[in-house]
Amino acid sequence: MNLGLLLPEIRLVFWIVLSIILINAYLLPAKFIQFKGKDYVLAAGNTFMVISYAIITSLYIIFYSSAGLIINFDFFVSLLIAGTFLYLTYEYSKVLPKKFIYVIFIIPLIISFLVFYYLYNGEKIYKLSPHCRITDKPNIIYCEYSNGNYTGEMKSFRRHGHGEYIWNSGKTYKGKWKKGKKVKKF
Repeated sequence: MNLGLLLPEIRLVFWIVLSIILINAYLLPAKFIQFKGKDYVLAAGNTFMVISYAIITSLYIIFYSSAGLIINFDFFVSLLIAGTFLYLTYEYSKVLPKKFIYVIFIIPLIISFLVFYYLYNGEKIYKLSPHCRITDKPNIIYCEYSNGNYTGEMKSFRRHGHGEYIWNSGKTYKGKWKKGKKVKKF
């Protein structure tokens, strides 16, 4: 999921959460950082990290099931985050009681999945884009960019399928698109 294609608020929340995770995972455990209650802060940070991974993983599931899948760098980053969630679930299940695993892993995943499913399933996923909106025609999305607008089929927030792009200069391309690029006719 390319963050650049999503609403600015979602990008901001993602970078804040990522910063908290990185500080908790790499900076706070350093031996030169000492303060009273450090263990409690690390435990709270780890819990926040796990819940964040659960929520992000459920968003990825809805995103790829609704917007479509294009295998690229963004997809592999998404797999890495979902894989980290599964790995953390497995590792924590070795040392924590099952009730705790349900509370910090499974329940946030299920709740966030249901919320995201209700809000963004199917074509509603394009509500996450500052450029696009759904039309009354099935599978047709309208997107307005700084250099023009596009009306047509999309996959993973990229022009994919049949559609028409009209640049601000008046130039028009109507035809097939693949992964955001025009398909050249031979």
